[in-house]
Amino acid sequence: MAGHVVFVCVANRVRSPFAEFLLRDIMGKRGEDITVSSAGYVPQILKDKLAGHNINIPEPFFNRPMSELARAALFEKGVSVPNGWRSKELSSEIIREADLIFTAMAM
Repeated sequence: MAGHVVFVCVANRVRSPFAEFLLRDIMGKRGEDITVSSAGYVPQILKDKLAGHNINIPEPFFNRPMSELARAALFEKGVSVPNGWRSKELSSEIIREADLIFTAMAM
């Protein structure tokens, strides 16, 4: 099974990288040939709400480490995350290269 799976969430610091590394670990143990990555975005509704309160989105919003909570949850499952991992913004290039995209939203 060759292909590229991308997980997407707001900020790319908790849900999508958790799913990325978990699936990468599972597929690697099965010997599957698959690329797994993740990316994030800032929803317009969030931008509008923040702007309405004169709050700027922190810069840089991306290129930040995974949340410690997500990293710890992966560690409990025996999955390690490289220390140099950083969040990245969803781009048209990532979308074009993906065979399957999952969104991971908070409930």
